[in-house]
Amino acid sequence: MIRVEGLTKTFTANNEVVTAVLSGSTPVALLALSNMVPHLQSGRIVALAVNSKTRSPLVPDVPTFVEAYGEVYAQTWFGLFAPAGTPPPIVAEIARDVSRIVDDPGFRRRMFFDRGVEPAPERLADFARFIGEDRKVAARIVAESGLQPE
Repeated sequence: MIRVEGLTKTFTANNEVVTAVLSGSTPVALLALSNMVPHLQSGRIVALAVNSKTRSPLVPDVPTFVEAYGEVYAQTWFGLFAPAGTPPPIVAEIARDVSRIVDDPGFRRRMFFDRGVEPAPERLADFARFIGEDRKVAARIVAESGLQPE
C-alpha cells in the first residue's frame, strides 16, 4: 500500500511498484535499494533517502531518513522464522547453521554489503527483543496516524 497526499494505490508485487515508480504513475515508494541501483545510475529515478542507520556505500550521497526528515520510523528487516512449537533443540541447530553461513565473509559481502543491507544481531534473544520493540513502535505510529487496516 502506498499513500501520498490522498493518493492510494495497492500493489500485489514488488515489480508492480517498481514499474509504477519508473512510469511516474506513483510518485514515491519504499523499495529495496539493491533493486533500484541500476535505475538510479541511469537517472530514471532519484533516491530521496535510505532507511538505514548510516548512509549506504552503494549510494553514499543519499541521506538517511533521519538526516533528511528528522525522527522518522523507516526500517526494513529480514528474519528467519519457524512454526510455533518447534522444539528448542531444532531452533538452536538452525540458528547455529545460519550463524555459520552468515559469518562467512563472502556471503556477508554478496548478500548484505553488495545489496546495501546492514546485518543486524543474529542471536535469538536479540532478534526476539528487536521484533518486540519494532512492533511497539509500529503500533504507536499506526495509532498516532489514525490509519485503519484495509
